[in-house]
Amino acid sequence: MPLPDRSPTPFRILYDYLVTSPDMWRMRAIDLWNAGDAVREKARHALRDVEQGRATKYGMRDLQADDPILLVRTESVAFMLTGMAIECLIKSALVPTVAPAERKRAYVHDLLGLWNLLQEGCPRVKAISLSNQDQMLLEDLTAFVEWAGRYPVPRKLPGRADASAGDADGTAHWKPKDCSSEALDGARELFCRLYRVLWPIPAPGTRQGDHSESCESRREGG
Repeated sequence: MPLPDRSPTPFRILYDYLVTSPDMWRMRAIDLWNAGDAVREKARHALRDVEQGRATKYGMRDLQADDPILLVRTESVAFMLTGMAIECLIKSALVPTVAPAERKRAYVHDLLGLWNLLQEGCPRVKAISLSNQDQMLLEDLTAFVEWAGRYPVPRKLPGRADASAGDADGTAHWKPKDCSSEALDGARELFCRLYRVLWPIPAPGTRQGDHSESCESRREGG
């Protein structure tokens, strides 16, 4: 009886290349960053329309116009895109170093958990400590990536089968997050700092994105 053909298919070869390519994750992070920037700029234009009396906060701009523009609250969407950019940025350094058998640990949206996982295998990152404010910001951004940037309320939350149930003290665990301009600026500044850490300017004769010298490879287990 002939043995089954276990040679990798062309699709599997392409998939493995894309999922372990630092540059692919980095470029997607930059795409999301730019998209968040465009959404933030749109929100600023909308706010100016409100301040100058050309629109109401939740209404239409000039209902008699030929092309009325619905003003939507886009801050939460900008937070979501910024959070997704940070997620891909961390994964650009994390996923290529993780053994195939462990990759499921990296396929999550928990930004602080991803950062902690990266620190386990990357000595250069291990030496960098995030402030309590940075850690809380990553936790808030996780909420925007998971639900707050897409839905009015979550269907369920970690450790809770029903998100409609409050916490023990009666508060709602899913209460709306801070969408202020200051908080968004802080999130985008954090992206820039992490980018400089994970993608430093390469030395002459080296390639940007080569993490072999800075991060321990855990491929041996795969």
